[in-house]
Parts: sequence; structure tokens; C-alpha cells
Amino acid sequence: MQLFDGNYQGSLLDQQIKKHIQSFPCRNRLGIVQIGDNSSSTKYVFLKKKKCEELGIECLVFKYDSELSMEELKSHVEIIAKDPYISGFIIQLPLPLGKYDFLIKLIPSEKDIDNLTNSLTFDSPVVRALGYFLDWGKISLKNNEVCVIGDGNLVGKPLAKYCEKKGAGVTVNTNYKTGDKITADLIIVGVGIPGLVKGEDVKQGANVVDFGSAVVEGRVMGDFDVASHLSHLGIISPSPGGLGPLVVRYLIMNFLGI
Repeated sequence: MQLFDGNYQGSLLDQQIKKHIQSFPCRNRLGIVQIGDNSSSTKYVFLKKKKCEELGIECLVFKYDSELSMEELKSHVEIIAKDPYISGFIIQLPLPLGKYDFLIKLIPSEKDIDNLTNSLTFDSPVVRALGYFLDWGKISLKNNEVCVIGDGNLVGKPLAKYCEKKGAGVTVNTNYKTGDKITADLIIVGVGIPGLVKGEDVKQGANVVDFGSAVVEGRVMGDFDVASHLSHLGIISPSPGGLGPLVVRYLIMNFLGI
């Protein structure tokens, strides 16, 4: 069993970003819209803004109450979308129920650095992070089985599509319960339920990628239980500390056009 160190790998991407900025100084701003007080979202917004500041990129965070009316939200997001100095922005997910589709459609395709509208020539930060992990671990998806737990628009759906393109047989499970056995070669989980998947329920030699994140008593926890039985597994990308740091870097790289 081997743990993927996303913080170290992220520091390698930092070098690439810094080199790019030295040649092409960034004068535009990156915008982040957060609606509501989801603790996991707040943590990730903080990390994204912090990394931007470390790299000398101006990052503006627009936080709105989830009780705002649809018209008020629409007005705020449209103003951000039209700001000529904000060349890329995201709407932090997850969103309060009932408002997701409405808001995503307000993002101009040329500013959609999360690529939620599937209109850009580069992949989303989540897809790019998974691709990095697969290359680093020399993991081929062709003719292998992948189980994606969760079908969210940021993680589940795009990663299932990506794995299918790479030749994997993909199963999307939206009703996984702790204790269910998983026989896939690669497990990708991203639902935000701490400790949902246990190592003992995963087959010998399988690789696990955890994109899940929830804050419990002030502590960030992933969907995969790293305190469970792990010795029989292949490579594990835990949460926190796995692909999350890479997602942050690739968001910035999409913003910069790298």
C-alpha cells in the first residue's frame, strides 16, 4: 500500500505556475462565488484564495446568504460575470438545493475555469488532478473496472466520463452503503460522507481516490476511512492531503491558461 502525497506533488506544480507567471505576469483577477455556509466549501475557498495570494494572483471571494432570492443571486452573479477584470471565476460547490443549474448557466464559457459548462479546450481541475494521479502511479484504465461513488457535477459525472474515454468499464453508484463490497480496480469516491468506504470492503490491490470532504468537529475528513484496513490495497489518494491540493493548482492553471 502506498499513500499519494498531494501536498508534495502540488509543490511541484507550484514551480511550473511560478515559472509561467515570471514570463507572463497575471494582471487579471480570479473570482470565487460562495453561497451559504457549507463548512467544507468554506475550507476550500480559503485554500484557493490562500494559494492565489502565495502566487501573487488577486483572488476575490463573493459570499452570499443562501436565503437570498433567485433574482438577487442572479443579479450578483451577472455583475461578476460581466466584470472585465475578472477573467475566470467559479461557483463553489456544493450549492444549496434548487439553485445549482440556474447559477452555473450564468458563467460565461470563456470564464468557466471549472469547466462545468464543458465548453473549454482544457479539462476541469478535478479531471486534470485524476490524470496526474494515474500518470504518477502508472495506472492504466484500459480494460479495467472503475467504481465511481457519487454522481455530482464536479466530481462524479466528469470523472466517470473521463474514465470511460480511457477505456475503463465504469459503474456509478449513487446508493453506496458502508459494508457493501467493491470489486473494481479503481474506486473514486466523492459524496461528502465521512468514513463511508472502508478498506476491508475493497478488493486486493485496488487503487482508491478520495475526493470527499466534510468538516466534523473542526476536522476535515474524507469519504474513505484511512483508519480502516489498508495493507492489501494499491495506491491511496486520501482526503485531505491527496488530490485536493492538485485540484487547487489546476484551477489556477486553468485560470492562467497553462
